[in-house]
Amino acid sequence: IELLADWFIILLYSKMLEPLWGTVECLKFYFLLTVLVAITTSMLYFAGYALSFNESYLFDTHIHGLGGFLGGFAVAIKQIMPDTILINTSLVRLRQDLLPLLLCLFATILYFLSLTDFPYVLMLYSGVLIGWTYLRFFQKHKNGSRGDSSSSFVFASLFPSQIQPFVAIISNTIFNLLVKLKICKPQQKRYNVSASSANSHASSSSQSHITITLPLMNSSGSTSLVDNSDAERRRLVLNYFFI
Repeated sequence: IELLADWFIILLYSKMLEPLWGTVECLKFYFLLTVLVAITTSMLYFAGYALSFNESYLFDTHIHGLGGFLGGFAVAIKQIMPDTILINTSLVRLRQDLLPLLLCLFATILYFLSLTDFPYVLMLYSGVLIGWTYLRFFQKHKNGSRGDSSSSFVFASLFPSQIQPFVAIISNTIFNLLVKLKICKPQQKRYNVSASSANSHASSSSQSHITITLPLMNSSGSTSLVDNSDAERRRLVLNYFFI
């Protein structure tokens, strides 16, 4: 059952994201996510053994499957189609941007019902965090930019709007601390300004281009500005899926 589920996830991943990202970027995201999730989950179990000396954490725990990749894939789908409606009824209205949280809650419920094991839940949680971090800050795009600085992809957007302000306080504090420790760098905005020469009959080669780089006010992502490249990626997604 798990093998069939993993196969279905990879099929969706290749069909939905490969036309937008390209084969190389899709493979890079896949291997980075699965390797980092495996390392993170293993270290958590090593830490659990160090605190409890429970040998079952070392010898009876099996870390396998694509639970972490499922979490990262959900974040990627949330990034490219944040406004897509999943359920729209008179009682419930769910958007695509809540998909990572819903998967985490669903996996947690399955664990308490003894229908899945705890490593899978940890992998899913780790996949959401690692996938969001990579897509937010490190993914390189064709125009040379990195990450996604749009306000619809802040960490708080993974949660319902009612608790987003509280999550934003915590996430902003952690990010600012990492910036002060020089572990993370503050995000920047780049603007290209073209200045033509005073002579209206001058050739186009006489025009100068100035690039201005400005730091964001809230580096963790609470800015309302949207990079042109972010908007362009979302436009391409809508054209690909709905036209």
